[in-house]
Amino acid sequence: MSSLRQVQAGRQYQLPPPVNGVPPSPQEPLDTWRINITRAAALAAAEQVAAPSKKAAAAAAAAAAAMVASAPRETVLAGATRAYMGVSPALVEELCATAGISPAASPDSLSPESWQALHAAWQAWLGRLHSGNFAPSSCPATGKYSVLGSYRQPHDSAHDMVEGYSRSVQAGEV
Repeated sequence: MSSLRQVQAGRQYQLPPPVNGVPPSPQEPLDTWRINITRAAALAAAEQVAAPSKKAAAAAAAAAAAMVASAPRETVLAGATRAYMGVSPALVEELCATAGISPAASPDSLSPESWQALHAAWQAWLGRLHSGNFAPSSCPATGKYSVLGSYRQPHDSAHDMVEGYSRSVQAGEV
């Protein structure tokens, strides 16, 4: 099961949902980029509020209390993944880590310096994407990997990185 549609043998194929957002552009200025992420985060939070809760049908009072406790928040993660095509949660988490901010931070809570650092990480990612100059790296402790060079163990190539990951999974199975 994917988050958007069922993926299962024997079921009728459904086309993926239309892509949200606009293509990322290295020419987009910081202010426009910040506004896009902030607005998209607000839309994502509003959609979560509008979605019907299963608990509400069973017990309205308990659901209301639960909804207050877990009210949807506007986050940089939700804003960036909604505003721009092809931007995954893992990428946003990595860019936020590079900028030294939490992906769960509210866009309104970020300082101008934090926005600048995040935009610089964004621009660096776009630069690598357009130039093809990737820096494969991984973190053995978490199993995470990147082509942006964010983790402490560098690899000679993306192929080397994937092969090393596959070897460790295979060794674990043996």
